[in-house]
Amino acid sequence: MYNMENISSFLYYGYLPKWNMDFESNIFPNNDLKEIRKTIQANNECKDESILIDKGIKALKASFTDANGKGKNIVPLSGGLDSRTILAGLIDAGLKDSIITVTFGTPGTWDYELGSSLAQELGLCHETIDLTKIRIEEKHLLETARNSSAWTFLIDGYFNSLICKRYGKDATYWSGFMGDNIAGSHLPASESLNWSKAKCTFLGWNRFVRSTSLFPPGFNPEKSLPPSPLIDGMIISYDDALDFFIRQQNCIKPTLITNGYRYKTPFISFEWVKFILTIPRYYRENNYIYNKIIMKAYPEIISFPAKNAYGGRIGISKTVFRSRHILSTIRNKVAFLNDSKMKLLDVVWDHLKIYQAINYIDFDFAIRNRPGFKSLVFKNINDLKHRKILNWLDLDHIWLNHQNKNANHGKALMLLTALEINLKTSHF
Repeated sequence: MYNMENISSFLYYGYLPKWNMDFESNIFPNNDLKEIRKTIQANNECKDESILIDKGIKALKASFTDANGKGKNIVPLSGGLDSRTILAGLIDAGLKDSIITVTFGTPGTWDYELGSSLAQELGLCHETIDLTKIRIEEKHLLETARNSSAWTFLIDGYFNSLICKRYGKDATYWSGFMGDNIAGSHLPASESLNWSKAKCTFLGWNRFVRSTSLFPPGFNPEKSLPPSPLIDGMIISYDDALDFFIRQQNCIKPTLITNGYRYKTPFISFEWVKFILTIPRYYRENNYIYNKIIMKAYPEIISFPAKNAYGGRIGISKTVFRSRHILSTIRNKVAFLNDSKMKLLDVVWDHLKIYQAINYIDFDFAIRNRPGFKSLVFKNINDLKHRKILNWLDLDHIWLNHQNKNANHGKALMLLTALEINLKTSHF
């Protein structure tokens, strides 16, 4: 029998929002909440921002004290700040010669181009993986679902696992898991002062597919969430608790961490967590203090052009930032048109270092135009249709609407494919 409640939740969130009361050990390795309370009080009383920044640098650098150069240290390097902060921390610890950086994704995108440029600038041993050239077969997704990424962003998990498979189990893999989140990137504009409000906010930004409604009529996604707070809101805010203990643990972690390999996750080290979650909320808004900390700690590497500044350097003026944002928006719209004449502008975009905002690959394009990828998705959508369990959905209509470019249903089709793959490897 199928668990339709779980299937409906998966079609809403893109993952299963599971929880248990042992969640604290994931975030607090020492599980010392009394110490957290004391630190909150001390940091709230500190009115000198420079003192907090210095405290933050000390806490962040403590995250790399157990790093060593006995084997290879693999750093997936994107165009953002978390991966380059890890890179800077390892170089600062004297391990540059043991580092291999890996950039993977689509050429002409922020992560692919900026990550590669930074590695080249620093003279690192670096490898790129062009995901548009990777042939994906059903057996690969089945293996990924069985191994580590079941009931979450399955294709993302497969792409991330490619790095581990390339370098094996003797290497150490450094993950930016929870970096920007714990620094404050997911904080809502105003804090939710009660659990009910926090859940409502969480539901608003955790719906995975928006191009169409995949979940059944009348489905209430709130029932999938804890009915009462998981932790005292004075220790961790209700908004953070839902993000950290529900989304990050069930959705992001399984896609980034491949079972059976040695990972380091510096952004959830106890000293850093104890610092960043105990400062006043306004310091975490828009990653404000985090950006200050890493810029002061590692100015040369952090100031390199980043996707957070649309290819500009961190700390550029608001005018330059807005200009680059506008140019980035234009490029993405031009790329969406897929007009061969517009592609002549690529030389200009590359000169300006304005790249496309695509994570991994363009799924909308791949499902329409890459024969192997298209057939993989089509087969699994048909297999799912033959199960006759999604009677509220017209899967043929979703497929044809996408193929005819009446709508972009790439995310929906990938989620439905992931559902079918999970059902093939599951007993419910």
